[in-house]
Amino acid sequence: MRIKKLTNRYWIAEDGSYVRDKETGEKLIPRLSCGYRRVTIPGYPGRMLISRLMWTAWNGPIPKGYEIHHKDENILNDYIDNLQMLTKSEHSSLHMTKDNPSRGMIGEKCHHAKMTEQKIVEVKRLSYVDELTQWDIAQKFKVSKSCINDILNGYNKWNKKNLSAKQIKENFFKNNPLLQ
Repeated sequence: MRIKKLTNRYWIAEDGSYVRDKETGEKLIPRLSCGYRRVTIPGYPGRMLISRLMWTAWNGPIPKGYEIHHKDENILNDYIDNLQMLTKSEHSSLHMTKDNPSRGMIGEKCHHAKMTEQKIVEVKRLSYVDELTQWDIAQKFKVSKSCINDILNGYNKWNKKNLSAKQIKENFFKNNPLLQ
């Protein structure tokens, strides 16, 4: 099996099955995370996608705004011949089909989205009026606490004006006069 140099110290197998530390001889085996194979390389931030490491080793750096696509749509097949670099918009449009128009969509339009605009209003009501904790709200909606935190701090598709958390709360009460 061929291997390719990532850095002076790390090399990657042609199928992405491992990264070898040339100094210690240790094999760093990828683990599955969100369906993708990732590996933690000492001295690098977080877990790195094998597909991105493969592309970088064989073709050079990935420019900002580009993503790596699996041609056969099998995200576990990280062979270099199966990878293709695309812009984010090319990648999204490639994954949208007549049979599955929600692929590549975000927010409420995505078929597996858990939070609708109506639920987001309810999250804010539970927080601002009923004063439930973010943890309790997250359990009620079966989402993570960070999802609730993002909603309350305006990090969602409905906060297009980049308002502060205080402004979001004020607008919530202004737009819902029965709650005042």
